[in-house]
Amino acid sequence: MKKLAISTLAIAILASSPLHAALHQDVDITAEITENISISEANGSRLGAITLVHDLRSLDQNDYAGEREVRLNSSNSSHDEFVIYISGLPTLMTDDRQKAFENINLSISGRDIGIGNDNAQTFAVEGNGRSNVDFRVTARAPANAVAGEIYTGVIPLMLESSTSAVIHLPDADPLEEVGDQEDQI
Repeated sequence: MKKLAISTLAIAILASSPLHAALHQDVDITAEITENISISEANGSRLGAITLVHDLRSLDQNDYAGEREVRLNSSNSSHDEFVIYISGLPTLMTDDRQKAFENINLSISGRDIGIGNDNAQTFAVEGNGRSNVDFRVTARAPANAVAGEIYTGVIPLMLESSTSAVIHLPDADPLEEVGDQEDQI
């Protein structure tokens, strides 16, 4: 009985082992950078810091805002739109990080820009690969803010091309080559 069990076990092990050796296959890929995209001042110069001041549109003294006209730029003149969103939480705080503004919001040409790709907004670009838009940042100062305090921070803005990258595959059919190699094993 023991010999039968060992024989059955040996046959089971042999039957479950792979008949073909593992195959390593390199796949050639290429990518072409189709454009460079950026945000600049409306005149094309580097975008500087946006200074927030008391928001005159609000009756609340703790509401601050800053706005300016900016330019969406693409090196591809046939490009027709950008996708824009905020990739993480915006910050505006004191150097010691003890006080921070709340409800930091960004709107571009009156459209709120949300956090995450699911909240992205799409903006059309003119035929020359450029488009000037209104850029407005609003935030609420901390209740314990003191006159003269300086707050600094960032809005982690993502600007993406609506043009997707193209991956070129080699002319040879990789599956055909795999089949030939399996036959040789």
